[in-house]
Amino acid sequence: MEKDTVYYIWLSLACGPASSAPQKLFSRYDDAYSVYNAEDDEIRSLDFLSDSQKTALCNKDLDRARSVIKFCLKNKVGLLSIHDKRYPARLRRIDSPPVILYYKGLLPDFDNAVCISMVGTRHATKSGRISAYNIARDLSFAGAVTVSGMALGIDALVASGSVDVGGHTVAVLGSGIDVVYPPQNGNLMDRIIISGTVMTEYPPHTEPKGYNFPQRNRIISGLSQGTVVVEGDFKSGALITAKHALVQGRDIFAVPGDIHSPMSYAPNSLIKNGARLVTCAEDILTEYISAYPFTLDLERMKHMRRQFFETDDPVFLPQKVAAPSPEETGFYDRVPSGAGHKIDTKKEKKKILSFLGKKSETKTDTEADTTAVNKKLEAMTDTDRKVYGMLKTDSGVTADDLCSGDISTSDVLTSLTMLEIEGLIEAMPGGFYKRK
Repeated sequence: MEKDTVYYIWLSLACGPASSAPQKLFSRYDDAYSVYNAEDDEIRSLDFLSDSQKTALCNKDLDRARSVIKFCLKNKVGLLSIHDKRYPARLRRIDSPPVILYYKGLLPDFDNAVCISMVGTRHATKSGRISAYNIARDLSFAGAVTVSGMALGIDALVASGSVDVGGHTVAVLGSGIDVVYPPQNGNLMDRIIISGTVMTEYPPHTEPKGYNFPQRNRIISGLSQGTVVVEGDFKSGALITAKHALVQGRDIFAVPGDIHSPMSYAPNSLIKNGARLVTCAEDILTEYISAYPFTLDLERMKHMRRQFFETDDPVFLPQKVAAPSPEETGFYDRVPSGAGHKIDTKKEKKKILSFLGKKSETKTDTEADTTAVNKKLEAMTDTDRKVYGMLKTDSGVTADDLCSGDISTSDVLTSLTMLEIEGLIEAMPGGFYKRK
């Protein structure tokens, strides 16, 4: 553990998760230690910091940061600061990257691996469960790293599909590293740690609050070259992850679903707006095989898949509780690997971003629009309404800009999350938000 890690923990605690402040501070100071040693007057003169952040950054007490390190040492929790050479370079380049990452398990070589995030609903259908498990399993057979959020439903199936065959999966939590959420996934988390990675930007003991998960999603997409949306309705967090991915310049893939199922709304709409249609792992892997010829092995994947179906050897069928039977899966070798539509043009990516920024309901005129907005705001909290009132339609502001003496950073982030889910505001590149 680097001796300067205590200052990165201090900085992350002072600014809070998903804040753009550390990134701006690092444009002025070399590292967290330099920020720590900056004069109070200098810190208070920085207009991009909120009042609460200025107060926290002028507090040089390291006791809490040291207690975090003590906890991590005692519980075998690894720490990655943003300036650590092992920190994923892709993640470092996103808007508001985590200052510190807490992790358990084995770190993959992120910068030389093909990392594919897979997201979807907690209320997965049978078809979605089969697709998530099989695609994750085959990505692992080929040597790719899967990334998910370890929630119930699609996330858990993705992680299971990888760990069942000894693959490397990364689960990004919306809570502290010591808080298992949901509790039903405790055994799954233990299994992930054996061959994969569980990580989070939240300090130990942080409870899984609702607003943590949209913040967490930027890390899921930020770690990956591509994001696969399996299932989700029109308010699904999977769409928030897809939007993060597009803003970050990542590829978007989607598994088509039954047009009569509400859970097919997210992937089917993304496909209509330019995402690549995916029916098997090959549709994803063919995008990256030429750039990673020594990392990915499609022939090995096909061989291992046949072994997986044909043998009773427990090496190939460990804990097959969540796995579908061969009869349910079909044989993907029969599916043309080149099917689908590539999203390699700016025009196509612009179409997806346009879709992701749409309102959740169609408006016919200004009066109807205003009535619908007011109706949604009435059902929200006073803080939500206050934050909405500070936003503009013609220009964006950051979460830090919205903080004031009576509204904390966490309250602002909570309100922004709820307003975005309700379709009242939109997130923009650079960590800015504006009214729709």
